[in-house]
Amino acid sequence: MDKQSVHILSTATLPAGCVSLAIQHNIQVDILPFIRTKSVIDSSLKRWIKSVAQHPQTVIFTSKQAVQAVADTVKGQLPDWQFYCIEGVTRKEVLRNWNKKTILHTAPNGAALAKKIKATHSMGELLFFFVDNGG
Repeated sequence: MDKQSVHILSTATLPAGCVSLAIQHNIQVDILPFIRTKSVIDSSLKRWIKSVAQHPQTVIFTSKQAVQAVADTVKGQLPDWQFYCIEGVTRKEVLRNWNKKTILHTAPNGAALAKKIKATHSMGELLFFFVDNGG
């Protein structure tokens, strides 16, 4: 491999435009998607999520997969929720599912988001944190 070239292995599928841009900049991209996520929500958890969705809540999401799983569960309910979420794809997924709801704060990672939550919410205030299992 030439000293000037860059070689990237992506473990997720990338948009065609992203790959084209890399090629234009002499970056070789190998795509080998091997991580798959699957929502595993049993009937008891579904009932609980649906009950939470019946009232105004403050909700925290740190993954796109968690947003998708909860959104699929409450489909048609349009819960009155406000959100804290990670920036990027997680935020986009929140907006895709709750485009008229309020995102209170976003952050680039969980630690920064936790600091924002701590700064804006008092102890004892009920927050709902939905997370995937990292599977």
